[in-house]
Amino acid sequence: MVTVKRFIYPKTLPEALEALAAGRDKARAIAGGTSLIFHKGKSTEALVDITRLGLDGIDQSDGQVEVGGCVRLQKLVDSPLLRAPGLVALAEAASRAGSRGVRNAVTLGGSIAGYKRWSDPPIALMALGAAVQVEGPNPREIALTDLLEKHPLTHLDPGELITAVLVDLPAARTGSAFVKLGRTEVDYALTSAAAQVVLDDSGCVADVSLALGAVRHLPTDATDLASELVDDEPTERLLDQVAERITAEVEPGKDMRVSTAYLARVAGVTARDALALALRRARQEENDA
Repeated sequence: MVTVKRFIYPKTLPEALEALAAGRDKARAIAGGTSLIFHKGKSTEALVDITRLGLDGIDQSDGQVEVGGCVRLQKLVDSPLLRAPGLVALAEAASRAGSRGVRNAVTLGGSIAGYKRWSDPPIALMALGAAVQVEGPNPREIALTDLLEKHPLTHLDPGELITAVLVDLPAARTGSAFVKLGRTEVDYALTSAAAQVVLDDSGCVADVSLALGAVRHLPTDATDLASELVDDEPTERLLDQVAERITAEVEPGKDMRVSTAYLARVAGVTARDALALALRRARQEENDA
């Protein structure tokens, strides 16, 4: 468990970054605190409370939705900005991330920086083409797909913090969806999938993105596996072909709960369900999260 000698309550972001610059053995950020339980046998001298720095807003401007790093998952579920068909996948992923008590504790930034195989919101964010804003000695914006090529903490140096997540407002006729398979409603995912689909005026797919979660230790960008939908009318047969291709090509990591063959099979089914729901929403046939 984590051995803590003191808490630090910075009043400003620069103060927090200065405290965190000492290194993770000296100081770790805390918001929801749910990731710290996994640091068994590791100690840190101080926890830096980042919940009072104004990083808990959800705003829309300049063609983007900006979500603060300390926004609780339940706030995502309740946000009117995330009810649009092209963005609702994020609200869905947040709603499936655990019980209401868990959703009231976990922050969006924490679910990214403390990514675990079963984390839900980052999968939706990948499908939505999100980027994260990192503040510190080297402020920068990182595409989430790049950040999750390795564990996010390998990209963040001491004194750096994810302060916001940026998602472009979707074009017209865009739908999105997040689908998760677990043994219970709030269980860790066996597989999950998030999709975003853009239709052109003729009803053909103009663009598609697809992300798979829980199948491996890091998320899988499966957009290439769904690319055969582009420039075509999305039929049931095409969706079946995508599912079959995913089952054939995905390489699941070991999971003590089920076999890798089962994971590959349900990964294809889950992806198909996410794509089909996103398509219905793009057609405005289904708008509810």
